[in-house]
Formats: sequence, C-alpha cells, structure tokens
Amino acid sequence: MAYRHLRARSIQILERNWRCRRGEIDLICYDPARGSIFACEVKTRRDHGRVPAIESISRAKLARLRQLLAFWISTHNMHAELLEIDVIAITVSADHSWNLCHIEGVL
Repeated sequence: MAYRHLRARSIQILERNWRCRRGEIDLICYDPARGSIFACEVKTRRDHGRVPAIESISRAKLARLRQLLAFWISTHNMHAELLEIDVIAITVSADHSWNLCHIEGVL
C-alpha cells in the first residue's frame, strides 16, 4: 500500500527493505518535487491495537533512520539537496478497510 501510494505521487523508489549491520530502512525514495532523498518508515497496526501506528515510532528510531540514510547515501555515491525521514502509518479496521497517513519531513 505504501509503495503504491508513493508511486502514485511520482516518487521514485530507490530501494526497498534495505538492510545493513546497522539496521533496516523500509523504503528509500527520491521525490523530485521536494528535491529530497528520504527514508520512509512504514508502520501498520490494527485500529483496535494498544498503540496507533504513528505513535509507535520513537524519536530514537527516527534518529537511527537518519543515520542509516546518511550511511546509504555514502555507500551508494548519491547526493541530494535535502535528506528527510517520512512516516507512512497504515491502520487496518476490523472490516479490513484501511487508512493511510503519510507524514513528510518528520525529521
């Protein structure tokens, strides 16, 4: 769902589920409209869960994503004017319908 959402907005997906010994990034993307490369953290939760998807991402996790993105940039010989962290929170209802919330530039 997150992948389709980003592609529909003409955002280029550079990498999916990138891993290294330091951690993982769900999606690494380039948004020509923003001129930025960003790491996108995707969280999915059921609507009756204890913690909503958006609230399940800590500041420490966001900071770690920022470090991982900088490491990815350096190892892939890339450059961008702006490096950002986005969050996509997907909430699934009991009837299997879903709601997607995309927050740009969280960090």
